[in-house]
Amino acid sequence: MKIVLCYKEFELGEMEQVGKDDNVEYVFTPINGCELAKQKYAIPRASQLLSGGVKRSSKIFGEYAYILKLFMQNSYIKSEANIIDGETDFEKLVKISRLALDRGSFYLKSRR
Repeated sequence: MKIVLCYKEFELGEMEQVGKDDNVEYVFTPINGCELAKQKYAIPRASQLLSGGVKRSSKIFGEYAYILKLFMQNSYIKSEANIIDGETDFEKLVKISRLALDRGSFYLKSRR
């Protein structure tokens, strides 16, 4: 499962989780459309993530963590996404990415 980071009408890149248990890594791959988005909009929040190419991290990337934190503060979204205690951050992000939320700024969608 990949979680696509989007801004307005553009897909910026996709993150996937590789590995298992204690050996988990997150891989972010920019999508070609991110260059158009950077030309059309100033996207300071994601500028570091979008620069360079494929990124790897042992933690969820900051842009995804920010979205997760924001949505976890909203009990309605937690309920709609059917998020339960004990799920990993990645599992929560997958559930959030399946919701039809406002697409006026940053949002997530999922892809297999």
